[in-house]
Amino acid sequence: MDMNEEMICFLEESIPEIADAAVTRAYWHALASGGSVLERRDGNLVEIFPDGRRQVVRKLQPTMDVTIGQKVEIL
Repeated sequence: MDMNEEMICFLEESIPEIADAAVTRAYWHALASGGSVLERRDGNLVEIFPDGRRQVVRKLQPTMDVTIGQKVEIL
């Protein structure tokens, strides 16, 4: 199947929405199958269990805004 530029652009623009749906599905699938998931909440790494319990694993470094192409050194 030959794809023209318009089709390629449409598919590329769909990637964030498709990725978001995949992450959400994996999150709920992990919980439904008895596993736990990790999330960043209020500056902490939090483990969430299928029964709804939440346990803080550790405090995380603050987030930072970056621009495309910016190089950041993490120590």
